Amino acid sequence: MGMQLAPRLLLLPLLATASVSNLGCGLISADFEGQVKIEVTLDDEDKEFFSIEKVNPEDNEDYRNNKDKISDGRIDSIDLEFTSVIPCVEGQNTGCNRSTLVVGQVDVRRAGTEDWVVGVGAWEGIQVIEGNKFRLNLAVEQQEAINKLVFEEGGELDVRLAGIADQGPVKFNVQVVLNMTFTASL
Repeated sequence: MGMQLAPRLLLLPLLATASVSNLGCGLISADFEGQVKIEVTLDDEDKEFFSIEKVNPEDNEDYRNNKDKISDGRIDSIDLEFTSVIPCVEGQNTGCNRSTLVVGQVDVRRAGTEDWVVGVGAWEGIQVIEGNKFRLNLAVEQQEAINKLVFEEGGELDVRLAGIADQGPVKFNVQVVLNMTFTASL
């Protein structure tokens, strides 16, 4: 009986090697983290503001180099930071900022289309102070739609920032950062 098991035991390493070699490419996957940054100037003589900016996820090198291998991806968070606030001086009523608090949201769509994914991220009662950085509240129900736009459909996106301040005029610059994670098969 010991003699009959020996040939079978010798076959096991050969079978294991053959099985692994037949599985082919794509066995190894790696997670990547990346950011897409958008610089936005919000300037309005009233207290309402909006801006539409073009964004290309391919601006992120890891995404660009691995987009054909991406098996899964998601936008983890969206951060906003007031990078500059242009204050009004005595008697100035235009080309400056009098707002102290803002509420707003981020909407996204495939560039050039009509259908917006509305309210992807939102903020309430944020102080307009240079250097103030905050993370948006992401709408769970919109996550699937934005991830599909970025990771399945690909291409340029329109990102709209819209909001209202406690008073006008509004004049400040913000940086929007899309923080993403994706898995690529190597």
